[in-house]
Amino acid sequence: MFSYKKEVYKFLTMNDNINFKRIEKELEQHHIVLFMNGTPMFPLDCNSAVAAQFLDFHKVKYTFFNVAVEPSLNEDLSAYSGKITLPQLFIGKELVATGEEVREFFTSEKFQKYNKM
Repeated sequence: MFSYKKEVYKFLTMNDNINFKRIEKELEQHHIVLFMNGTPMFPLDCNSAVAAQFLDFHKVKYTFFNVAVEPSLNEDLSAYSGKITLPQLFIGKELVATGEEVREFFTSEKFQKYNKM
């Protein structure tokens, strides 16, 4: 019963929330989206730095969002993805890596597959 209420609340919140709509719009418009702490030039944590540096080094076209300056976006991103760690890397509207997973993701063959989509 509790999980049902939680899912209904999440559904209602997602439909009415401006940040949820914004996240969905950005994922629709951009193939690769990185939600991070800071900016690629000035990352605020090591995992965000790794993600941005890897994408930049390999000249991957991506869009980023600095959730550190928008606490409501950070909170709603966690609700949207079901993950609380940053950075969060979406490719083709799919969450592919968060937090320390980004290092493993970039060194695996999975990234090559997703980058060709």
